[in-house]
This record gives sequence, C-alpha cells and structure tokens, in this order.
Amino acid sequence: MLLNTASRCTRISKTSSLRLLSLNACKGAIESKNHDVNALVFTANVPEGAASVSGPLQDVSVAVKDNICTADMPTTCSSRMLKDFKSPFHATVVQLLREAGATLVGKANCDEFGMGSLNLYSVHGSVVNPYQPGSSTIPWSDRQRRSAGGSSGGSAAAVASGMCHVALGTDTGGSIRLPASYCGIPGFKPSYGIISRWGVVSYADSLDCVGVLGQKVEDIVQVFEILAKYDEKDPSAAKLETREKASAICQPFIQSLSLSDSLDGLRIGIPQRLYNSEVRPSVPVSLPSTPYALSAYYVIATAEASSNLARYDGIEYGLRVDPPPGADKTKTAHVYAHSRSAGFGPEVQRRILLGTYALTAE
Repeated sequence: MLLNTASRCTRISKTSSLRLLSLNACKGAIESKNHDVNALVFTANVPEGAASVSGPLQDVSVAVKDNICTADMPTTCSSRMLKDFKSPFHATVVQLLREAGATLVGKANCDEFGMGSLNLYSVHGSVVNPYQPGSSTIPWSDRQRRSAGGSSGGSAAAVASGMCHVALGTDTGGSIRLPASYCGIPGFKPSYGIISRWGVVSYADSLDCVGVLGQKVEDIVQVFEILAKYDEKDPSAAKLETREKASAICQPFIQSLSLSDSLDGLRIGIPQRLYNSEVRPSVPVSLPSTPYALSAYYVIATAEASSNLARYDGIEYGLRVDPPPGADKTKTAHVYAHSRSAGFGPEVQRRILLGTYALTAE
C-alpha cells in the first residue's frame, strides 16, 4: 500500500460524506444502540450542539480502539489487567485527530490486548455485529447476535451502526480487515510504519499497524491523510525520505486512476498459492513463501506478545492480586503468577504460553 497520499486525493476529498451524519445523530445512535451492540466501552461527554475545534475534521466524530492511549478516557485494552488504567498522555494519532478538529466520542471494544479474530475475548463482553438488511424490521434487541469480527470489532461496529463517522483500529494479522468485512464497511490497514504507533499498547511490535475504518472509502482517505505523518517518537516510523521516494514511484500510477475511472487495461495478478482452485490462473503470480506465512505470523506475534506482556506483573504495571496466606513467595515468578492469572484472559494466556515456548525452544 502507498506510503504517502498527500495531494493525490483532491477529487476524493471533495465528495467526502463525513459531515452528512451529524454529531447529534451519532450521539443518538450511541444512546439507542450501544446497549445491544456493545461497541463502545466508554463514551465521552459530548454536549449537544457542542462545536469542535476548527480544522479539516471539524464536527467529525471518531471512536478510538481501547488499546490506543487517551488522556481523558480510560485505556483498558479490554482487559481486567488494565481495568483502572488512565494514560497520562494522548497517543500521537489521538493528538493529530484533536488538532484537526475531530470529536472523540468514546473508546471502542476489542479483543483483549488485540488478540482475537471474533471480538469474543473482552472483559467488557462480546461485540455484536450491527449489520442487517435495510429491509429488516426486527428491533435491535431481538435480532440475531453475530460476531463483528476482531480484534477491532468495536471500532467496526461503532461505524456500521452510525455511532461515529470513522474509527481507529489496530491490525496485527487482520484485526482491521476482518471486522470491516464482517460489518460491511471499508477498513484500511496502511503499510507498516506509516501511521505512528507511539501511545499504542503493543501486541507484536514487528506487525502492529494503526488504521482507519469509515462509512465510505472517501472518509478513510481524509482521516488517513491527517494521520500519515512522520513521528520521531516512534522508532518504527518510516522516514521522510522513504515516504517521498515511494510517493514519487507510485505517483504516475495513482494519477492515472480515481474512484470514477474505468479499470480497462488494469492487470491484476492472483497469487497461485492463495487461490489454486477458485480463480482461473490467467495472470498467475508466484509467491513461494505463502505456505509459511501463517506459521511465521504465529511465531513472531506470540513471541513478541510474550515479551511485551511480561511487564504486567502486578508490581510494576497492571492489576495486583496478593498471594493467599501460605502461598510460596520464595520466587518472584510465584508472586507474579497470581496477578497474571487473574488479570489475563484465556486467549492472552494461550498466546503468552506459545510465545514463551517459541522464545525458549532451540
């Protein structure tokens, strides 16, 4: 995906639908639907008729995934381990949104620490997919409960149910793309290092990306251009020269296409190892390493998760559970175990165990 879209989306931005849904309409959707959808785990106090800061995103409402730090709202990562945590600072992406005039309406539910594909592993309860056919007359409280996808299921469900114009999510192995698809909305995972991860609670540093979900592609483009800024506080951020070089290489192709242009003559390669039987191999592209991709993901992601989550021990960070009377306190690991067993849910514990094995096995 492209490293820089600045100045290339003028035609798209002019037709943006961001302000077609009013802030008051979003607030009404939160009040009427969030009880059943469970998309937002914390809602900000947005006074009716309140005007946001002047800027390109003025009057645009945004929900922020619960693993992205906000100084004025809790950041729990949907985990008991951080149930009382409130960040002393805004993540860079949150600060950029506020400076652009966006209104943050709340924190979005997610799989605990971003670990899951169905948004079932949350201390706040599961997110319910809000999608239903436009002709349906079934009340929200009576309709069939289906998964919104994960781990950014709350972000996708909040957008799909009209609680916000756009939402921020994070993607480590599909956690924006899956819920966007499940909920029938566009979702965008940018290239690694394009949007700052400073202030985002890590799952797997080599894979984590912040992205955007929105009502329409145009909405995502407008917000992405606000967020796609180099941040010196993020050591994994793509450097300015890298962004400029990639932009120059892609510029001729981008200028030849827009959302309204014909795709006549555009050639698309289909990786053979992904679609052997379902797609006609008229323009095959060989990716020999594809069969190893999932295995590599699980080794890298769980190993980094094990390392990143080691800090939550009940002494330095996170929930504290005192050992019961008579418990073995001769080793710190025995003391940590009580807090970590109570603070982490089953999926997080599984991935920590897998990652610890990967880090210690020869």
